[in-house]
Amino acid sequence: MQIFVFVCVFMIFGLVIAYTRTKTLQGTTMGSKTLTIHSNLPVAEAYKRLCNGVGKFAVADANESRQAVLLTTKPTFATWGFFYPVFIVQSQAGCQLTVGIRSRLFQVGPLVTRAHKECVAAIEIQLGSPSIGQDLPSAQVV
Repeated sequence: MQIFVFVCVFMIFGLVIAYTRTKTLQGTTMGSKTLTIHSNLPVAEAYKRLCNGVGKFAVADANESRQAVLLTTKPTFATWGFFYPVFIVQSQAGCQLTVGIRSRLFQVGPLVTRAHKECVAAIEIQLGSPSIGQDLPSAQVV
């Protein structure tokens, strides 16, 4: 019974911390996990589309001079929630987006990888992916 009470208190305390934690692009690092997306869109257009929101991922911060957007998800019963820094740079045929992931508290395991891939998939949809039947320029994960 004491272990159960300890776990419940820990979970409540962790959720309170995760819900109240905010982040800006200024102090954000990419982390060790990154995925790269290539798009035919110009950098300014990709930035504008991400600033409009990306599916269930809210925009926590955006910096036009750095061409960077910080996406976020709230904590759930399965995760503490995540921050997703997205940095956009010019490439030869459009732009390259590097998407990182940072937990709001701490998180390891397959849930991190799944959340990261879900974010990248939502970004691809926002940028226009032909795999979903849109006629917009394509984006590819590399």
